[in-house]
Amino acid sequence: MKPTWLAAFVFILALGSASAQVASRAQWDDTQGQFVVEDGAKVLVGVDSEAYGQALVDLWNDAHPEAADAVRVVLLSSAEAAQKFVHRDWATPDVVVASPGDLLSVADHLSVLDGNLAKLVNDNTVLAYYQASNVGFSEVTVVPLTYRGLVFGWNQTLLKSLGYDVSVTGENLPRAFDTWEKIFALAQEWQTHRPSALGKILYRAFPLPLDSLRRGYFVATGNWSIFKEENPLRPGFEKPGFLEGLEFIRAAAEARIAVTPTGAPVSGAQMTSRGDELLTDESLPFGLVGTWLDVEAATSNGRNLQFSALPTWKGARLNPWVTVRVGAIDSETNFPSASAELLRLLSTKKGAQAIVDHTPFLPVVRPKAESAPDYSQKRRKAQMLAALGSGLVEPTNFRAASAENPSVGVLDDPAVVQVLQEVWDGTKTPAEAQKALVAAADQWTASNAKKKN
Repeated sequence: MKPTWLAAFVFILALGSASAQVASRAQWDDTQGQFVVEDGAKVLVGVDSEAYGQALVDLWNDAHPEAADAVRVVLLSSAEAAQKFVHRDWATPDVVVASPGDLLSVADHLSVLDGNLAKLVNDNTVLAYYQASNVGFSEVTVVPLTYRGLVFGWNQTLLKSLGYDVSVTGENLPRAFDTWEKIFALAQEWQTHRPSALGKILYRAFPLPLDSLRRGYFVATGNWSIFKEENPLRPGFEKPGFLEGLEFIRAAAEARIAVTPTGAPVSGAQMTSRGDELLTDESLPFGLVGTWLDVEAATSNGRNLQFSALPTWKGARLNPWVTVRVGAIDSETNFPSASAELLRLLSTKKGAQAIVDHTPFLPVVRPKAESAPDYSQKRRKAQMLAALGSGLVEPTNFRAASAENPSVGVLDDPAVVQVLQEVWDGTKTPAEAQKALVAAADQWTASNAKKKN
């Protein structure tokens, strides 16, 4: 996997760098090639997925039967897990799996990784994500574990039933619809002859997400990427490449890729994509699908869903936004070695395989690394992994002014969302919208670049 962000980008020092951190207290056993597990160790792990939590408990118990059940899980969102280090209680985890952006805000509550663990991670993890996840910390602090992103999916069964060519390109796209221009032409064709499949009339070709520029970020990525000037205060909405993304939204609206049963255009406010619609709506030919969803189960009912890179627009490949979940250790844990040992296990081949086999997630492992898992029984997961190959790494260290204010938050600003929807509705031209978005971004930055007292 080769994300398109330049490696140098992740080393840029942004405003609001992490405060001093605590050195690792873990003890490494060189003869065993693992960390010592303290007598009576009890490690509480904060995760946001029950399936992932159970997988890591099983992994631990299999590797350490002498300390079986030493690992316990508490379900916490990424933001909740990070805040547990600030407002400590019985559920403050020893190990947390969360987003690096959330953890950067509590950097001084996290332990620096032991050098032996850092080397293992460096040798096996996709380099760009290893660097990007740790750049805001004073030293290597987090272990990239799983990918999160939206990939392009298409219903091969549906398209075939309608008589379309379902042979695939090298990117696993259907040849008949390997560009957005072809998908828009399909939607226009349906205006004069509305097809039906499985007893359902098809009113949508693609649910374009306009409720968040984070989810709809891909529309502008043909010749643009956020913070390309490496300035956390300037997302770059004024650039020509971003204007092309707004033109994409307008072209999609004019093609009527989504209409109501009366044939009227769906309003911009109703244009959303939850990341699971393709898995549940049998009348949807194309959609975005979250890598955290159980795609294997969703395709066991006879539907052949395929996953691929995004189609091109004006000859340029559009790219998904990719984030990761990382593991980190509480600086105040009573069991620093057992905590480090758990992260070591998750970074091994067995750990990566446990993620593939027992969770919906994808491990952040280089394809030819020693810890690379086997995807032969999880073909669609392999497709999703390949689909993220052109992904854009979330710039986790870009902060408006402090660790509490991630600059990428501008993508979710309601003022930004409103302008995107106005482009769809035709009440603003792309050029007018671009000016409005530059102003909205400036306003957002002015409100969020204030350091907390």
